[in-house]
Amino acid sequence: MTAPPAPRPDEVVHPAVRLRIRGPLRRVAGLEVGVVRDTLGVSDAHLSTNLEVLADGIPRHRRVTA
Repeated sequence: MTAPPAPRPDEVVHPAVRLRIRGPLRRVAGLEVGVVRDTLGVSDAHLSTNLEVLADGIPRHRRVTA
């Protein structure tokens, strides 16, 4: 009997920078974009692009808005 294949990671949320964005956010209700940018050491454009991809992957009824 063989074991079932391991689940494949979701390519939308599992690239390294997106995991690094999600890590701090799971502990708090929200963070300022500048804090996330500076903590990760990424550019505004890079962070914005990845936040947009993450937001598009979250069902609208589960999103937290300010």
